[in-house]
Amino acid sequence: MRRPGSVLPAALAAILVSTAPLDAQLLTSGEGPLRSSGALTLGPVVSINFPVGDFGDVVGTGFTVGAQVTYGLGAVTLLGEMNSSGFTGKNNLGSRGTLAFNAGARIGIPLAGLYAGGVAGYWNRDVDEFDLVPLVGLQLGPLDLNARYKGLFGDADWFAVGVAVHFRLK
Repeated sequence: MRRPGSVLPAALAAILVSTAPLDAQLLTSGEGPLRSSGALTLGPVVSINFPVGDFGDVVGTGFTVGAQVTYGLGAVTLLGEMNSSGFTGKNNLGSRGTLAFNAGARIGIPLAGLYAGGVAGYWNRDVDEFDLVPLVGLQLGPLDLNARYKGLFGDADWFAVGVAVHFRLK
């Protein structure tokens, strides 16, 4: 049984953090802070992956988890990612997994937090290939909603819908 004395301080801390300004929470407040010169953020990334083409014949829907770092240069934001993806197998074929290292850039579109960009990446483990991945997204406060397509050069093609949360380091 929990004592009210231990629950009350935790509840008060949660209320204070949730009502504090985004700067006090070390969260970004939109696309602008990510682009500002010298801004540095780090945060988790998750996505749902929908295989297409021949890859979609052997695997089902997959999930990605990872981390993303961004560095603002003014008009452009550089980004780097490391993530792991897993896909379920189809037709009695085994599941597939990847570990990816990506680097790229994004530029804001002057419409309410929209941006476009791309990353170049290397995927290994069950998928061993290099690919260029275009992406578009919407920055809503600290949340970064995005869509991307991996399949310009490699054999493992999928469309992904994901979210990242940006915590400002600098």
